[in-house]
Amino acid sequence: MPRHAARRACVAGHFGEFLQGRLGPDGPVVLVTLPCPALAVRAV
Repeated sequence: MPRHAARRACVAGHFGEFLQGRLGPDGPVVLVTLPCPALAVRAV
């Protein structure tokens, strides 16, 4: 990408964790979130 080209980034917001817990008795902790693109942060 040329040095003068604009770079863009967009990070969607979320409504928080919908579900959280362990994946199995000794498994890792997992989080399930609901994305909300309307609350996104955009940068150039």
